[in-house]
Amino acid sequence: MVGRPFKVTVTESLEELEKAVRHARTASQKERLTMLVCIKREEVRSRAELAHRINRDKATITRWIRATKKGECPGY
Repeated sequence: MVGRPFKVTVTESLEELEKAVRHARTASQKERLTMLVCIKREEVRSRAELAHRINRDKATITRWIRATKKGECPGY
């Protein structure tokens, strides 16, 4: 079964994201920022791969990506 295409554009620089990860105040912030770092580095090609890498469900990844697109990514 083929899912939706995984096309996510992260506008922040890798340096900005890595700095934000280091300064994240909560585990949740750190996880979400780590997700963005993985996407920016092009380390993953699908939501499933990303979910496996950061040990979260695909639905969680989808929710986080939607929130990030709306500017609701906590801590950043």
